[in-house]
Amino acid sequence: MEQIDPHHRTDAVINACLQHPNALGLNELHDLTGIHKETLYSILEQEHIFDVDKKNGKWKIRLKEMVETEDQIFTMLTTYFQSYLDAFPKKTRTVQIESVVHFLQLISAMQMIVFLNFLNTNTSFVTTQQIIKNQLENFQDIMGKAFSKIDKKTRLRYATLINQEVNVIAQRLAAKAEDGIRNVEMRTKFRTLEDLLFDSDQTIPNDLFIPKTIRLAENAAKQRGLTSKQGINSLPLKYKQTETKYFKEFNQLQYQMFAKEKEHFGDFGMDKLKQLLRRDSDEHFDQKLLQVEKELAVQLPMFPPSQRKLVLKFFKDLRFAVKNGTTEEVDDLLSDTNKKRA
Repeated sequence: MEQIDPHHRTDAVINACLQHPNALGLNELHDLTGIHKETLYSILEQEHIFDVDKKNGKWKIRLKEMVETEDQIFTMLTTYFQSYLDAFPKKTRTVQIESVVHFLQLISAMQMIVFLNFLNTNTSFVTTQQIIKNQLENFQDIMGKAFSKIDKKTRLRYATLINQEVNVIAQRLAAKAEDGIRNVEMRTKFRTLEDLLFDSDQTIPNDLFIPKTIRLAENAAKQRGLTSKQGINSLPLKYKQTETKYFKEFNQLQYQMFAKEKEHFGDFGMDKLKQLLRRDSDEHFDQKLLQVEKELAVQLPMFPPSQRKLVLKFFKDLRFAVKNGTTEEVDDLLSDTNKKRA
């Protein structure tokens, strides 16, 4: 009879555990691998590879690496949750309300580690999500007690405020992530640490972001059959753009930073753009240009139509030069555009 080497059998058990990260019973493992139970006993004795729980006479077999990674995640989550939950009842009402959005923001960052470990098959997604769910339920109880003596109308207003803040921050973080994805598409080499941070935190001027947020709020109000005054104006977090001197100066600095960041993509970004312009068919290019025109109208409503037309004309001229002109003509067009922008 042909003998299967022990190393191969260990690999078979490891693969079975990878496919069932939540744990396997001994009978299940036997059925999946076809390995005799007596042989499985000896394989599972490798404590540096496998974690075997025999409580209540029921086997739970998992990979040691998964269990250790989950323990690390559990410690990370529990430590932060507990420090926040312990401090929450002692905070002023204002701090309690205003800190929830940032608490959830940090939890979402921790979730990135959970998601990555799941993609690497290093943890059980069910287990780690249950840890977070349990902690959030604890927080729910603490919030309930903290606001128990407040009238229902005020509690509802607080809940609405928190919901608004979380939605706005989620939109902001999503916009930064989308910018990062677009930046990566223009890169041809693996990033440095500096590049990674740059792509993850590009400036989104408030002067562009706030109007978009207001439009989303107005559309949501209309879908509920409310007018703008009945809808967003009655909400605790006011959807409006301030015109104070500080914020005007701050927005100006953001635009300067925004423009400076775009210079970072000058060379390889334009190389990528030229490749795309060469590749697209006329029909596909016209469709993209139509989409750009729509996005400019929505995202940059403060730009007059004449300026938006200049942007579209630049892409048309660049495509014509890329497809029909020489390299010098393309470079001259890009150089002329950069001079005008400066």
